[in-house]
Amino acid sequence: MSHRPGCEAPNSTNGNLIPCTCDHRTIVERVRRDFTYHQPDAATSQAAHRMRDYFLALAEEIVDHVPNGREQANALTRLEEAMMHAIAGIVRP
Repeated sequence: MSHRPGCEAPNSTNGNLIPCTCDHRTIVERVRRDFTYHQPDAATSQAAHRMRDYFLALAEEIVDHVPNGREQANALTRLEEAMMHAIAGIVRP
């Protein structure tokens, strides 16, 4: 694996910085994939919309059954995060 100068991570045992073992090229490829818009085809778009509908139904259940407050807000926030990751997983190559 390649090592970039200055690419360090804290050691989990003592906190001292040690050279990381990341492959910089792999990280750059992932960043480019993750931060690039991917135009979905018809089937992928349909799957993403269907997934969004499932998450909306669950969000409505949370609002209907979980009292207003911190727990409801956290549940809705985490559900929104899960939806974003699920849809990204569908549309990214």
